[in-house]
Amino acid sequence: MDNENTDKKLQSKNIKPTAMRELVLRVLTEEKTAISLVIIQRSKGSGVHMKASIIFTANDVIINAGVILAGVLVLLTNSKYTDLIIGSIVFLVVIRGAVRILKLGR
Repeated sequence: MDNENTDKKLQSKNIKPTAMRELVLRVLTEEKTAISLVIIQRSKGSGVHMKASIIFTANDVIINAGVILAGVLVLLTNSKYTDLIIGSIVFLVVIRGAVRILKLGR
């Protein structure tokens, strides 16, 4: 279950997600993504598609951790800048991963 679908379900029931609920959902998502990464890394596939999957899933783990950190920092500091800084770092992680995946195709 991804957070977008969860948010839509909550909105359809007129339930507004709280910051803590969102953080709990993110932690659960992070756990599942980390388990997926371990499974992919242990697989015997060595093709480009498997390497790309590892890069993509590892980036997803990093990004989810960043979102969790940003959420906690915003709750603690009530500052919009922490979210902006973490969002910028997430952007750089995504670009780096995309470049690494594109290099695999060469």
